[in-house]
Amino acid sequence: MLAGNVALATLEGSPCPVAVAPSGMAGMDEAPLRAIGVGFDGAPESQHALALASALAKRTGARLELLCAVAPPGAVFTGAAYEDGGIVDTG
Repeated sequence: MLAGNVALATLEGSPCPVAVAPSGMAGMDEAPLRAIGVGFDGAPESQHALALASALAKRTGARLELLCAVAPPGAVFTGAAYEDGGIVDTG
């Protein structure tokens, strides 16, 4: 299991797609894939990863899960703030 900055650096610096599987899956003869998650931020690399994951999902019958991360929005109008997962009126 990778965690923290080492894992992040490994993923960000990889010259090829990176797959993560549950512990013990490599030793299984034919482990069915039920779900494939792919990170997506719109960058060319994530578009390529989505295409690969989509093709694998079609071939295996697995469910494709698109994982997106976005920065929280700033204030939308004067007198508003982002708190507890939403925009609140501070005026």
